[in-house]
Amino acid sequence: MDGRRLFVGGGAFVATFAIIYLGAAPNDIGNASRRHLVIGVISARDHFLQRDAIRRTWGSHITELPNSELLFMVGDDDCPYHPDDRMSPYDCDEWRVLSKDMENSGLRRFFTSELFESRTPFECNIGIGFKVFHPVLLMSVSVSMEFLSRVGNCTVILMDAEEVLEEVRVTQKSCSDRSKKSSLCDIKLANPLYLPRQFEGELRILSNGISESDMCGQNFFSLQPKENWVCDWEDTSVINFKYLRSVRESLIKWHAKSCLLLSAVYSIADRDVLKKHTENRLQRTSEWNDHLDFVMRKLAIEQVVNRDILVLPHRDVYSTLPEKVKLVLRRLTHDFDFKFMMKVDDDTFVNISNLKILMDTENDNSPKMWSHFHHHRSVPLYGKWADAKYSSLSYPSFPSGAGYLMTGSLAQILAQAGSYMTSYAGEDVSMGIWISSTVNNAALIDVPCWLPRPECQETILVSQLSPIDMLEICKDNL
Repeated sequence: MDGRRLFVGGGAFVATFAIIYLGAAPNDIGNASRRHLVIGVISARDHFLQRDAIRRTWGSHITELPNSELLFMVGDDDCPYHPDDRMSPYDCDEWRVLSKDMENSGLRRFFTSELFESRTPFECNIGIGFKVFHPVLLMSVSVSMEFLSRVGNCTVILMDAEEVLEEVRVTQKSCSDRSKKSSLCDIKLANPLYLPRQFEGELRILSNGISESDMCGQNFFSLQPKENWVCDWEDTSVINFKYLRSVRESLIKWHAKSCLLLSAVYSIADRDVLKKHTENRLQRTSEWNDHLDFVMRKLAIEQVVNRDILVLPHRDVYSTLPEKVKLVLRRLTHDFDFKFMMKVDDDTFVNISNLKILMDTENDNSPKMWSHFHHHRSVPLYGKWADAKYSSLSYPSFPSGAGYLMTGSLAQILAQAGSYMTSYAGEDVSMGIWISSTVNNAALIDVPCWLPRPECQETILVSQLSPIDMLEICKDNL
């Protein structure tokens, strides 16, 4: 038998323990343990009930698949910040409130603009995507006076993922009485627009009769030799600027030297709530540290008792799942020589009998993947799967995030290319991009009843189940 040392990080101590496997030493590349199938269940560190439900249901039937292995894959670290002190519930970036945001009750502007001598060429951007961390009141929108003098009139819209929330018509006449020293024209909204915490949207300018590629024109902002229009951005902790939309409809990540044709004026709402949030931070941090210490100790016991957990050098937050999947590929192909590998989430039920029927029909080991595949999906800009990194408007075909099956040859190719593969917003879309860019001859096989559909009496997977749901579904499927 082989003993393996694994470590759990985070908290007051580091626990060391052994997980025992039968057969050759998995850490010896030359003697990798041979398996017909290895199932890697992606699980968060504190998902004790989910893992227990799998062991008591479909996981207990893994013996129906000869020479197969089921392992739970967890990270070795938790996010040290309480969820309320993060910029997003899906990542581990700390959110710290600036003192001026609690004290200053005046109006703010996204940025101010000036004519300034600069060697940096102006970027002609027509939209900005942003996220709200604490409620604000949008009071007015601002448009470049120089831009209005060129186009005559335009429309400013505020939109989220589903609809246009505000639409403002701006004309040269409406700004004719503005000071010539000001480079922006402010148009007040009929009623201040309340934007709640976690709001995500885009402020964008449209010009009737002028194509977006002609909005700026050549050297539009080079008013004098060596002079460009530059922007001075407001330093704030209540709004996060995410991306810019160029006239060519491409997106680029926002950066401090960015500039664009429009701005906005806002005020911070519910300032007392913001102050209370800051005052309670120490208490939240203490409670969160106690929780992390509890998770670490309980996970150490779970590993010793069940001997089915692999701890990866990874921080367990949603936004880093693509990196976690790359680590899973690397670890499992290193430790095992398998014909098939399956990845599933810990809220997914696997019908072992139907899975066996599928694998029994496959004889070769060419690069293949089985799943329910999504085709021609648009790249989202907001929410949990927001992706401003992928340059195309739609993704290549990608598998269901609930789970997919692949041949050992495909897993090996992906594992070897892992250090060169870029991670995107979701691990499922990342997998589709990795395969399309790395494996020329991979076969993506869309299994008709991989997930529940009206015409399917039985399926291979059922996803998004609570532990109680999984115990209930087990009565009917096993």
